[in-house]
Amino acid sequence: MRRTSSGDALSQKIHVLGDLLGETIREQEDPAIFERVERIRALAKDWRATDSADHLRALTHVSDEADIETNLLTLKAFTSYFHLVNLAEEHHRVRVLRARDRAADIDPVADSIADAVFTLRDHGLTPQEVQALLDHLSVDFVFTAHPTESKRRSVLEKLRAISATLQRIDSEDVSPRDLDEAYTELQTQITLLWLTDEVRVKKPTVIDEVRNGLWFFSGTLFNAVAQTYRSLEEGLASAYPDHVFNIPPIFKFGSWIGGDRDGNPFVNNEVTSATLALHRELARENLENAVMRLMWEMSLSVRYVSQIESFLSEQRERFPYSLKQLEADHPDQPYRQALGIIVTHLNDDRIYANGDEVLKDLRRIEDSLARSKATLLAEERFAPLIHHTQTFGLHTAALDIRQHSGEHEEVMTEVFRVGGVTENYAALPEPEKVKLLAAQLEKGEFKTSSQFTFSEKTLESNNLFNLLKRAHDHDAAALGYYMISMAHAPSDVLEVLWLMRRVELSLDVAPLLETIADLEEAPTMLESLLSLKVYRDHLRARNDHQLIQLGYSDSTKDGGYVTASWALYRAQRTLTKVAEKFGVRLTFFHGRGGAIGRGGGPTHRAILGLPPNTMHGSIRLTEQGEVLFDRFGHPIIAQRYLEQVVGAVLRVAAGTSAGVQPEWEAAMESLSESAHQAYRKLVYETPGFLEYFGQATQIDVITELTIGSRPSKRSASGRLEDLRAIPWVFAWMQSRNTLPGWYGLGSAIARYVERIPNG
Repeated sequence: MRRTSSGDALSQKIHVLGDLLGETIREQEDPAIFERVERIRALAKDWRATDSADHLRALTHVSDEADIETNLLTLKAFTSYFHLVNLAEEHHRVRVLRARDRAADIDPVADSIADAVFTLRDHGLTPQEVQALLDHLSVDFVFTAHPTESKRRSVLEKLRAISATLQRIDSEDVSPRDLDEAYTELQTQITLLWLTDEVRVKKPTVIDEVRNGLWFFSGTLFNAVAQTYRSLEEGLASAYPDHVFNIPPIFKFGSWIGGDRDGNPFVNNEVTSATLALHRELARENLENAVMRLMWEMSLSVRYVSQIESFLSEQRERFPYSLKQLEADHPDQPYRQALGIIVTHLNDDRIYANGDEVLKDLRRIEDSLARSKATLLAEERFAPLIHHTQTFGLHTAALDIRQHSGEHEEVMTEVFRVGGVTENYAALPEPEKVKLLAAQLEKGEFKTSSQFTFSEKTLESNNLFNLLKRAHDHDAAALGYYMISMAHAPSDVLEVLWLMRRVELSLDVAPLLETIADLEEAPTMLESLLSLKVYRDHLRARNDHQLIQLGYSDSTKDGGYVTASWALYRAQRTLTKVAEKFGVRLTFFHGRGGAIGRGGGPTHRAILGLPPNTMHGSIRLTEQGEVLFDRFGHPIIAQRYLEQVVGAVLRVAAGTSAGVQPEWEAAMESLSESAHQAYRKLVYETPGFLEYFGQATQIDVITELTIGSRPSKRSASGRLEDLRAIPWVFAWMQSRNTLPGWYGLGSAIARYVERIPNG
């Protein structure tokens, strides 16, 4: 099999992969299976081309006539085919990106970091102003295990292997023999894919999901982040050739997987502890390999470099045996000895408890290289390793903890009742809850003595905060934020603050605003919080910084896409004004999903559309289960995505985007009101709509799928409000019905046009 030089490259690749899959099916299964697949494909094409009822009846007959096993193999054939088509399209994207890079000598690639930096320059920003932007730049990606990614890790690994082989086939210097071997390998990988189950036999455990999330770090992100830093350096050097920039750590990575307790009974303290250990294990393993590679490369002789002796002298006093062994193994090679000390002790928590301690030693070695006039080695070899250590440390990703506000209230009610503080805290009006919590926090009264007997839920909560305290004391970077889902009032935040103070733990506490009502009331809630001395003191200890998460999925499910989008926009503006009034720096955490009904769409465009002056170079984004492979499955695409996001953040932070006209806002107010009425009338006020949803979609099957550990409902009720937004959107999309994404927009536009004179 050989490459052809004519025709459309993407179509050719799809054709080749389809042929190889066909050969595999004929080889592994009864020939009738392949013939049936081809017949269905031909009938489907004919039906689409003609919209003929006869073709539809024929297609239905073919589907109905087979037994379950035959239908399963047929489904597997089409699923495998579309896996391969998606890979071919991904490969085509990579080919296009490389072609753009080769042609970017004059104009940088659109939406790249270089493109953003040149935009800043063209808008008149000085190097000093750009440096100020960089100093405040923070882009935080948070992985979640939301269960709409149905591909197993085993399938993902097969797809990655196929992708690598496709890249090898397209290599310009591949020989005919190498090409034949590559096609044989491609056939082998497709056979492995065919013989692997598509879905899990049983639901994944939370730890399975943790490992799946970490797979993207080891596979692509560790390298993609380093390449993105290099792109930033090159873009700055091209746009401002006479200025040397200091590039601080701009990337952060977080995760909810193993820490998200909201409605998931399988996330317990044992799971959270194991998650932190897995994060640490991967970070250490990867950093150890990176330092080891550099160690073997740095065979610099003492005859040419001599500026590292002070570092080695200190290590000789601390670790005489280790350094003696390294000196014997690598005589007259001081940099191998210095790096060898780090490798030797990297797994010793007593020596390197966190990434900052490793970073300190790496910086000293880098500095000695620069003083030895080996500046190029410092820039090309040590700078990427330092960026890596700053980003991933010894924790890989900071683990967020998330819990529903109602759970905290239940725990506090029991604690206060058993401790004799108040008989029924949950029944108190909100002002009294706030007054009680604030008074206790001011006095430092935390009545949770061991003499009291608590329920299992309260004990689990207490043990969680003890676990978080130990983890934070060991490596503060290992923990991210404490997220409060369905946060409605100041007491929801103060309850968590009380539970943390009991164990002398200090973490950032972030409310998650998930409904239209919560978004509208958010400015009042934030102002009430910031007016409390006890909470203001907490923020001062956290560098006057507050994070607020915006829930795109549940707000859209609650009020429809148009109203949710406008409510989110308005909330960011008003919340920013409240924070500025109190001298607090506000960061928004955008909880976006992959589908339109969950806030999906191109991330960089969404960033460019944020309200002006609400993002001062700092942003946090969820990267949810269904988009992880698309965005981070291929190293080049992962780097492209990182560049797009950083470029968009730079543009918005610099104020280069166009302003918003008042008449646009008035139009959105009108559209939002009409769309909200139409959406709520259908979804929440139409009798029998929930039953229709059950019959028109596969929600009954989706709730039973073994693709995620978390239940599809927050409670066992039959109310739509308790169904999670993820299966709600997923079910409609599987039926190819975009109701969660667009319903209400058409009615709103029609009504708006009607109101325009002579419209």
